[in-house]
Amino acid sequence: MLSYSWSCQKPLVERLQNGMISQGIDVWRDETGSDILGPLEGDNIDHMMASSINNAKLMIMFVSKAYENSANCMQEAMYAKKKRKAGKVDILFVMVDPDYNGDDVDGTLGIMIGSALWYPLFDESQLADTTSRLVEYITRHYP
Repeated sequence: MLSYSWSCQKPLVERLQNGMISQGIDVWRDETGSDILGPLEGDNIDHMMASSINNAKLMIMFVSKAYENSANCMQEAMYAKKKRKAGKVDILFVMVDPDYNGDDVDGTLGIMIGSALWYPLFDESQLADTTSRLVEYITRHYP
Protein backbone atom coordinates (compact mmCIF):
# COMPACT_ATOMS: atom_id res chain seq x y z
CA MET A 1 0.00 0.00 0.00
CA LEU A 2 1.30 3.44 -0.94
CA SER A 3 0.31 6.39 1.26
CA TYR A 4 1.21 9.82 -0.09
CA SER A 5 0.04 13.40 -0.54
CA TRP A 6 -1.09 14.20 -4.05
CA SER A 7 0.59 17.59 -3.75
CA CYS A 8 4.14 16.27 -3.26
CA GLN A 9 5.92 14.14 -5.86
CA LYS A 10 2.80 12.29 -7.06
CA PRO A 11 4.36 11.55 -10.49
CA LEU A 12 7.35 9.89 -8.78
CA VAL A 13 5.02 7.82 -6.58
CA GLU A 14 3.14 6.69 -9.70
CA ARG A 15 6.39 5.73 -11.46
CA LEU A 16 7.62 3.89 -8.36
CA GLN A 17 4.35 1.94 -8.28
CA ASN A 18 4.72 1.01 -11.95
CA GLY A 19 8.30 -0.13 -11.34
CA MET A 20 7.22 -2.32 -8.43
CA ILE A 21 4.34 -3.82 -10.43
CA SER A 22 6.69 -4.58 -13.32
CA GLN A 23 8.75 -6.64 -10.87
CA GLY A 24 5.76 -8.68 -9.72
CA ILE A 25 4.76 -6.75 -6.59
CA ASP A 26 1.01 -6.19 -6.09
CA VAL A 27 0.79 -2.55 -5.02
CA TRP A 28 -2.32 -0.69 -3.88
CA ARG A 29 -2.50 3.03 -4.61
CA ASP A 30 -5.65 5.07 -4.08
CA GLU A 31 -6.29 5.76 -7.77
CA THR A 32 -5.46 2.33 -9.14
CA GLY A 33 -6.29 -0.22 -6.47
CA SER A 34 -4.58 -3.62 -6.52
CA ASP A 35 -5.37 -7.26 -7.18
CA ILE A 36 -6.87 -7.49 -3.67
CA LEU A 37 -8.76 -4.21 -3.30
CA GLY A 38 -10.15 -1.74 -5.81
CA PRO A 39 -9.34 1.96 -6.05
CA LEU A 40 -10.50 4.58 -3.58
CA GLU A 41 -13.92 5.71 -4.76
CA GLY A 42 -17.36 6.56 -3.53
CA ASP A 43 -18.51 8.44 -0.49
CA ASN A 44 -17.00 6.23 2.20
CA ILE A 45 -13.36 7.27 1.88
CA ASP A 46 -12.57 6.49 5.52
CA HIS A 47 -13.76 2.90 5.09
CA MET A 48 -11.69 2.45 1.93
CA MET A 49 -8.57 3.93 3.54
CA ALA A 50 -8.97 1.55 6.49
CA SER A 51 -9.59 -1.40 4.15
CA SER A 52 -6.42 -0.64 2.21
CA ILE A 53 -4.38 -0.79 5.43
CA ASN A 54 -6.26 -3.85 6.73
CA ASN A 55 -5.47 -5.71 3.48
CA ALA A 56 -1.82 -4.65 3.33
CA LYS A 57 1.21 -6.43 4.71
CA LEU A 58 3.26 -3.28 4.22
CA MET A 59 2.45 0.41 3.99
CA ILE A 60 4.98 2.63 2.27
CA MET A 61 4.56 6.17 3.58
CA PHE A 62 5.86 8.98 1.38
CA VAL A 63 6.80 11.56 3.99
CA SER A 64 6.55 15.27 3.24
CA LYS A 65 5.36 18.46 4.86
CA ALA A 66 2.29 18.21 2.59
CA TYR A 67 1.61 14.72 4.01
CA GLU A 68 1.86 16.07 7.55
CA ASN A 69 -0.52 18.93 6.68
CA SER A 70 -3.15 16.64 5.13
CA ALA A 71 -5.90 15.51 7.51
CA ASN A 72 -6.59 12.41 5.39
CA CYS A 73 -2.93 11.42 5.21
CA MET A 74 -2.47 11.82 8.95
CA GLN A 75 -5.65 9.86 9.64
CA GLU A 76 -4.27 7.07 7.48
CA ALA A 77 -0.88 7.29 9.23
CA MET A 78 -2.42 7.04 12.69
CA TYR A 79 -4.51 4.03 11.71
CA ALA A 80 -1.43 2.34 10.24
CA LYS A 81 0.49 3.12 13.43
CA LYS A 82 -2.23 1.40 15.46
CA LYS A 83 -2.11 -1.64 13.16
CA ARG A 84 1.70 -1.71 13.28
CA LYS A 85 1.61 -1.81 17.09
CA ALA A 86 -0.75 -4.79 16.84
CA GLY A 87 1.65 -6.54 14.45
CA LYS A 88 -0.80 -6.34 11.54
CA VAL A 89 1.15 -4.13 9.10
CA ASP A 90 4.72 -2.98 8.60
CA ILE A 91 5.57 0.61 7.62
CA LEU A 92 8.47 1.81 5.49
CA PHE A 93 9.25 5.48 5.02
CA VAL A 94 10.23 7.21 1.80
CA MET A 95 11.26 10.86 2.07
CA VAL A 96 10.00 12.88 -0.90
CA ASP A 97 10.48 16.44 0.35
CA PRO A 98 14.15 17.51 0.33
CA ASP A 99 13.34 20.27 2.84
CA TYR A 100 11.56 17.89 5.24
CA ASN A 101 13.46 14.70 5.92
CA GLY A 102 15.67 12.99 8.46
CA ASP A 103 15.97 15.10 11.59
CA ASP A 104 13.62 17.75 10.11
CA VAL A 105 10.59 15.50 10.54
CA ASP A 106 8.99 16.24 13.86
CA GLY A 107 5.67 15.89 15.62
CA THR A 108 3.56 12.80 15.00
CA LEU A 109 5.50 11.72 11.93
CA GLY A 110 8.79 12.22 13.74
CA ILE A 111 7.61 9.93 16.54
CA MET A 112 6.43 7.31 14.03
CA ILE A 113 9.70 7.34 12.11
CA GLY A 114 12.01 7.57 15.12
CA SER A 115 15.35 6.12 14.08
CA ALA A 116 13.88 3.89 11.36
CA LEU A 117 15.66 3.46 8.07
CA TRP A 118 14.18 5.63 5.34
CA TYR A 119 14.58 5.75 1.59
CA PRO A 120 15.14 8.91 -0.49
CA LEU A 121 12.97 9.87 -3.46
CA PHE A 122 13.53 13.59 -3.86
CA ASP A 123 13.86 13.48 -7.63
CA GLU A 124 13.94 11.26 -10.71
CA SER A 125 17.63 10.41 -10.23
CA GLN A 126 16.75 8.33 -7.13
CA LEU A 127 13.76 6.49 -8.59
CA ALA A 128 15.48 3.35 -9.91
CA ASP A 129 17.62 2.80 -6.80
CA THR A 130 14.79 3.40 -4.33
CA THR A 131 12.41 1.18 -6.31
CA SER A 132 15.03 -1.57 -6.39
CA ARG A 133 15.72 -1.30 -2.65
CA LEU A 134 12.01 -1.42 -1.80
CA VAL A 135 11.43 -4.43 -4.07
CA GLU A 136 14.40 -6.18 -2.46
CA TYR A 137 13.00 -5.52 1.02
CA ILE A 138 9.54 -6.73 0.03
CA THR A 139 10.70 -9.91 -1.66
CA ARG A 140 12.96 -10.74 1.28
CA HIS A 141 10.36 -10.09 4.00
CA TYR A 142 7.16 -11.06 2.18
CA PRO A 143 7.97 -14.00 -0.12
